[in-house]
Amino acid sequence: MRGGGHRAVNYINKYVHGNLVKIYNRKAELSQIRPNTIIKCDIEGAEHKLFTYEADLSNVYKMQIEYHFGLKKLPTILKAKGFKIMTHKAANTITAGEYGWIHAWRGEQKFKLL
Repeated sequence: MRGGGHRAVNYINKYVHGNLVKIYNRKAELSQIRPNTIIKCDIEGAEHKLFTYEADLSNVYKMQIEYHFGLKKLPTILKAKGFKIMTHKAANTITAGEYGWIHAWRGEQKFKLL
């Protein structure tokens, strides 16, 4: 609880293609995520601060992360947490450096990469 007895809200509910989706803000803790979660993440370089060795990704089974400023340690961290990964480098830019996508999953790959 925060001041005034109000609980901090770290997500909003939104319907996407007829399905209810929780969209979390940057203050949400990964440990709050429910089992069998899919993460789609484009947070303009902050992915390197969010996905660390300390991050609790135990309830996540699939992710698509747009990375900025290079891959750095992201592949190593995700593999250490039990994910299989595929990377796709998009380009180098002046503002975001090298950027691209990381697709990460547990178990068999059951989705088609575009």
